[in-house]
Amino acid sequence: MKKLLFVVSGALLLANVSSASVILTLVGGAPTAGPGSDYTWTYAVTLSTDENFRGGSTDFTEVIDFANYVSASWTSGALSSANAAISTQLTGPGNPPAGGTDSGSILNVVVKNTGSTILGSSVSGAVGDLGDLVITSTSGVIAMSGSQFSGSFSTQAQKSSDSSTTYNQGFLPTPATSAVPEPMPLSLVGAGLLGVGFLGRRRSKS
Repeated sequence: MKKLLFVVSGALLLANVSSASVILTLVGGAPTAGPGSDYTWTYAVTLSTDENFRGGSTDFTEVIDFANYVSASWTSGALSSANAAISTQLTGPGNPPAGGTDSGSILNVVVKNTGSTILGSSVSGAVGDLGDLVITSTSGVIAMSGSQFSGSFSTQAQKSSDSSTTYNQGFLPTPATSAVPEPMPLSLVGAGLLGVGFLGRRRSKS
Protein backbone atom coordinates (compact mmCIF):
# COMPACT_ATOMS: atom_id res chain seq x y z
CA MET A 1 0.00 0.00 0.00
CA LYS A 2 1.33 3.42 -0.92
CA LYS A 3 1.55 5.89 1.93
CA LEU A 4 2.17 9.58 1.88
CA LEU A 5 5.73 10.03 3.09
CA PHE A 6 5.67 13.71 3.96
CA VAL A 7 2.80 16.03 4.92
CA VAL A 8 3.14 19.81 5.04
CA SER A 9 0.88 22.00 7.13
CA GLY A 10 -1.21 24.71 5.49
CA ALA A 11 0.55 27.36 7.56
CA LEU A 12 3.96 26.36 6.21
CA LEU A 13 2.60 26.27 2.68
CA LEU A 14 1.11 29.76 2.82
CA ALA A 15 4.25 31.15 4.41
CA ASN A 16 6.22 30.28 1.30
CA VAL A 17 4.18 31.94 -1.46
CA SER A 18 3.77 35.52 -2.48
CA SER A 19 0.46 37.35 -2.07
CA ALA A 20 0.33 39.10 -5.47
CA SER A 21 0.56 38.52 -9.20
CA VAL A 22 0.20 34.92 -10.44
CA ILE A 23 0.48 32.47 -7.54
CA LEU A 24 0.85 28.69 -7.40
CA THR A 25 -0.21 26.64 -4.38
CA LEU A 26 -0.17 22.88 -3.87
CA VAL A 27 -3.77 21.75 -3.38
CA GLY A 28 -4.17 20.03 -0.02
CA GLY A 29 -0.58 20.84 0.95
CA ALA A 30 0.64 17.43 -0.20
CA PRO A 31 0.58 15.10 -3.24
CA THR A 32 -1.97 12.33 -3.53
CA ALA A 33 -1.35 8.69 -4.39
CA GLY A 34 -2.21 8.17 -8.03
CA PRO A 35 -2.51 5.11 -10.26
CA GLY A 36 0.23 2.50 -10.03
CA SER A 37 3.28 3.77 -8.20
CA ASP A 38 2.86 7.43 -9.20
CA TYR A 39 1.83 10.48 -7.20
CA THR A 40 -0.30 13.40 -8.35
CA TRP A 41 0.78 16.95 -7.52
CA THR A 42 -2.04 19.44 -8.20
CA TYR A 43 -1.10 23.13 -8.23
CA ALA A 44 -3.85 25.75 -8.15
CA VAL A 45 -2.88 28.76 -10.28
CA THR A 46 -4.37 32.10 -9.24
CA LEU A 47 -4.38 35.35 -11.22
CA SER A 48 -4.49 38.66 -9.36
CA THR A 49 -7.46 40.82 -10.35
CA ASP A 50 -5.16 43.74 -11.24
CA GLU A 51 -3.01 41.76 -13.66
CA ASN A 52 -3.46 40.07 -17.04
CA PHE A 53 -2.15 36.75 -18.37
CA ARG A 54 -1.20 37.58 -21.95
CA GLY A 55 -1.79 35.23 -24.86
CA GLY A 56 0.43 34.32 -27.77
CA SER A 57 2.73 32.41 -25.39
CA THR A 58 3.98 35.73 -23.97
CA ASP A 59 3.39 35.10 -20.27
CA PHE A 60 4.09 31.91 -18.37
CA THR A 61 3.82 30.11 -15.06
CA GLU A 62 6.28 27.39 -14.12
CA VAL A 63 7.16 24.89 -11.41
CA ILE A 64 10.93 24.83 -10.99
CA ASP A 65 12.83 21.58 -10.28
CA PHE A 66 10.00 19.04 -10.45
CA ALA A 67 11.84 15.74 -9.92
CA ASN A 68 10.86 12.32 -11.28
CA TYR A 69 8.49 13.87 -13.82
CA VAL A 70 6.05 11.52 -15.59
CA SER A 71 3.39 13.70 -17.24
CA ALA A 72 1.40 16.93 -16.88
CA SER A 73 -2.07 18.22 -17.75
CA TRP A 74 -4.17 21.34 -17.24
CA THR A 75 -7.62 21.55 -15.65
CA SER A 76 -9.53 24.45 -17.15
CA GLY A 77 -10.28 27.64 -15.28
CA ALA A 78 -10.11 31.06 -16.92
CA LEU A 79 -7.36 29.49 -19.04
CA SER A 80 -8.87 26.64 -21.03
CA SER A 81 -7.05 23.35 -21.40
CA ALA A 82 -7.09 23.92 -25.19
CA ASN A 83 -5.05 27.13 -24.77
CA ALA A 84 -2.72 25.86 -22.03
CA ALA A 85 0.55 24.83 -23.69
CA ILE A 86 2.59 22.66 -21.30
CA SER A 87 6.28 22.02 -21.85
CA THR A 88 9.34 20.96 -19.88
CA GLN A 89 12.86 22.37 -19.89
CA LEU A 90 15.92 22.14 -17.66
CA THR A 91 16.28 25.87 -16.93
CA GLY A 92 14.08 28.96 -17.11
CA PRO A 93 12.18 30.63 -18.55
CA GLY A 94 11.88 32.47 -15.23
CA ASN A 95 14.12 32.76 -12.19
CA PRO A 96 13.72 31.17 -8.74
CA PRO A 97 13.14 33.35 -5.67
CA ALA A 98 16.08 34.73 -3.69
CA GLY A 99 17.78 31.80 -1.99
CA GLY A 100 16.21 29.31 -4.40
CA THR A 101 17.86 27.30 -7.15
CA ASP A 102 17.17 26.13 -10.69
CA SER A 103 19.39 23.05 -10.77
CA GLY A 104 19.70 22.64 -14.53
CA SER A 105 19.44 18.87 -14.10
CA ILE A 106 15.80 18.60 -12.92
CA LEU A 107 12.91 19.49 -15.20
CA ASN A 108 10.89 22.69 -14.94
CA VAL A 109 7.23 22.39 -15.96
CA VAL A 110 6.05 25.45 -17.90
CA VAL A 111 2.55 26.59 -18.90
CA LYS A 112 1.90 29.31 -21.48
CA ASN A 113 -1.31 30.80 -22.84
CA THR A 114 -1.65 30.26 -26.59
CA GLY A 115 -5.09 31.90 -26.72
CA SER A 116 -6.21 35.49 -26.12
CA THR A 117 -5.16 37.58 -23.15
CA ILE A 118 -6.99 36.79 -19.89
CA LEU A 119 -7.92 39.94 -17.99
CA GLY A 120 -7.51 39.73 -14.24
CA SER A 121 -10.47 42.07 -13.86
CA SER A 122 -12.69 39.38 -15.40
CA VAL A 123 -11.72 36.65 -12.93
CA SER A 124 -12.42 36.34 -9.25
CA GLY A 125 -8.91 36.29 -7.81
CA ALA A 126 -9.90 33.11 -5.96
CA VAL A 127 -7.47 30.23 -5.50
CA GLY A 128 -7.12 28.29 -8.73
CA ASP A 129 -9.22 30.64 -10.86
CA LEU A 130 -6.74 30.50 -13.75
CA GLY A 131 -6.78 26.70 -13.60
CA ASP A 132 -4.96 23.73 -12.07
CA LEU A 133 -1.62 22.36 -13.21
CA VAL A 134 -1.67 18.61 -12.54
CA ILE A 135 1.74 16.93 -12.62
CA THR A 136 2.56 13.28 -12.01
CA SER A 137 5.79 12.07 -10.38
CA THR A 138 7.12 8.75 -9.20
CA SER A 139 7.99 10.48 -5.91
CA GLY A 140 5.56 11.37 -3.13
CA VAL A 141 8.25 12.94 -0.94
CA ILE A 142 8.41 16.74 -0.66
CA ALA A 143 11.90 18.11 -1.27
CA MET A 144 13.13 20.19 1.66
CA SER A 145 16.23 22.22 2.41
CA GLY A 146 16.17 22.55 6.18
CA SER A 147 12.77 24.01 6.99
CA GLN A 148 12.35 25.49 3.49
CA PHE A 149 10.90 23.93 0.36
CA SER A 150 13.62 23.14 -2.19
CA GLY A 151 11.29 23.70 -5.15
CA SER A 152 9.80 26.98 -6.29
CA PHE A 153 7.64 28.68 -8.91
CA SER A 154 8.16 31.60 -11.25
CA THR A 155 5.55 33.53 -13.23
CA GLN A 156 5.29 36.39 -15.70
CA ALA A 157 2.19 38.52 -16.24
CA GLN A 158 1.12 42.04 -17.19
CA LYS A 159 0.14 44.86 -14.84
CA SER A 160 -3.26 46.07 -16.02
CA SER A 161 -2.77 49.65 -14.83
CA ASP A 162 0.25 50.48 -17.00
CA SER A 163 0.74 47.34 -19.20
CA SER A 164 4.17 46.72 -17.68
CA THR A 165 5.53 43.20 -17.33
CA THR A 166 5.54 41.81 -13.80
CA TYR A 167 7.31 38.80 -12.31
CA ASN A 168 6.58 36.73 -9.25
CA GLN A 169 8.48 33.95 -7.49
CA GLY A 170 7.93 31.86 -4.39
CA PHE A 171 8.92 28.59 -2.76
CA LEU A 172 6.68 25.62 -3.48
CA PRO A 173 6.43 21.92 -2.53
CA THR A 174 7.94 19.75 -5.28
CA PRO A 175 9.02 16.09 -5.39
CA ALA A 176 12.35 15.03 -3.96
CA THR A 177 14.79 13.29 -6.30
CA SER A 178 14.67 10.25 -4.02
CA ALA A 179 11.25 8.58 -3.77
CA VAL A 180 12.05 6.99 -0.40
CA PRO A 181 13.23 8.45 2.93
CA GLU A 182 16.97 8.68 3.55
CA PRO A 183 18.41 5.47 5.08
CA MET A 184 20.04 7.14 8.08
CA PRO A 185 16.80 8.28 9.77
CA LEU A 186 15.30 4.83 9.16
CA SER A 187 18.30 3.14 10.76
CA LEU A 188 17.99 5.39 13.78
CA VAL A 189 14.33 4.50 14.09
CA GLY A 190 15.20 0.80 13.86
CA ALA A 191 17.86 1.17 16.55
CA GLY A 192 15.35 2.89 18.77
CA LEU A 193 12.84 0.09 18.36
CA LEU A 194 15.51 -2.51 19.16
CA GLY A 195 16.41 -0.56 22.28
CA VAL A 196 12.80 -0.49 23.44
CA GLY A 197 12.57 -4.25 22.87
CA PHE A 198 15.77 -4.83 24.83
CA LEU A 199 14.54 -2.78 27.77
CA GLY A 200 11.26 -4.66 27.70
CA ARG A 201 13.08 -7.99 27.95
CA ARG A 202 15.22 -6.79 30.85
CA ARG A 203 12.17 -5.60 32.74
CA SER A 204 10.35 -8.90 32.21
CA LYS A 205 13.29 -10.78 33.74
CA SER A 206 13.57 -8.53 36.83
